[in-house]
Amino acid sequence: AAGAAYLETLLQHNPANNYIKSYDELELLIAIDFIREEKWEAALATINKGLAYNKNNKALLEQEVTVYASTGKTTEAIALVDKLMLLSPGNASLLFKKAGLLEKEQRFEEAAAISYALYLQHPDVALYRKAYFDEIANAEKVQIMQQQWDKAIDLYNRAAVTGVPGYFSLLYTLTAYI
Repeated sequence: AAGAAYLETLLQHNPANNYIKSYDELELLIAIDFIREEKWEAALATINKGLAYNKNNKALLEQEVTVYASTGKTTEAIALVDKLMLLSPGNASLLFKKAGLLEKEQRFEEAAAISYALYLQHPDVALYRKAYFDEIANAEKVQIMQQQWDKAIDLYNRAAVTGVPGYFSLLYTLTAYI
């Protein structure tokens, strides 16, 4: 913390200097420590101090997403992921994180669309395929609970076209017929 304070003093007197990179890295490390200790407020304060000098610092913004996601502020986390996507278009890791956040908000079809696109781009990553089928199965379950049988069957068919839709997906669809 003393090092960060010293670097911050240097930055205040020399804002166009090389100290910004060192300060960013130090603030990032401090924020990660706070996140590990689940000290969310301290992590956010540290992140915001770092962003005051470099508002587009991807690493700090990603840690801010982690804080928001960990504290149940998924709407804020999704907005930040969208901002990060402008800085890193097509970043698979960010897209997958967004799908997970949408899933937390029970926006399963939106999450499935992202996971499916990732699966098509990276067919060798089994995690994307599994996420897609899990999200489709959850979307089916929601449709069945709302007695939207045709929609549930449509979701099953979408999954079936891309491969084996999974046991739970099949069960949910069979429920629609019963």
